[in-house]
Amino acid sequence: MHSELSSTRFTVAHEGVTLQGRELLRDHRRLAVQLIHPYGLLCCTLHMPSFMVATGATLLGPSGDERRAHVLRLLYADAQRFHALLPGLLHALPPGDERTIAFMEGMDAQLVQAHSGRPELDALPWNHPVRFRREVQWLRHHGEWPAEGRLSLVHEDPELEWQLLLLLHHALHRRFAVAESWGNWAGN
Repeated sequence: MHSELSSTRFTVAHEGVTLQGRELLRDHRRLAVQLIHPYGLLCCTLHMPSFMVATGATLLGPSGDERRAHVLRLLYADAQRFHALLPGLLHALPPGDERTIAFMEGMDAQLVQAHSGRPELDALPWNHPVRFRREVQWLRHHGEWPAEGRLSLVHEDPELEWQLLLLLHHALHRRFAVAESWGNWAGN
């Protein structure tokens, strides 16, 4: 079993909605959280600067719990924004449009590269959290945009931009009909 699937789950109440998250990593300096429901798949990793650790700050304990809940709420807000943008993005990028073709072919080729030497990724469904995280990590470090027609969702976090673009890629492949199906994978 993947360690990322056996990690700590937690829930947070937010504006009348119960958010479910998964704590993928947590130590004094790092915290990684993934949104499970609603929407699912989006994740965020925080790294505390050395000078804060030197003053005794930590991501463990009650302050870390508060930060974890805050990150889950931010992921949910990002998922809601993407959910609202998705119909317009799909309408603006119809099948046959040059930008759509360039984006799809470029992303497909890069995902093939991301999977090379990792047969365990190919064995996982497209919306499995481990596969999604590893694809995003590869794209963040090695991904390149097609020369023509780069698609971009403006965001301050380049890793989250890759996550949203990967979700757009899945939507263009018609892999999910509604945003709520993002996180519906077996054993979640």
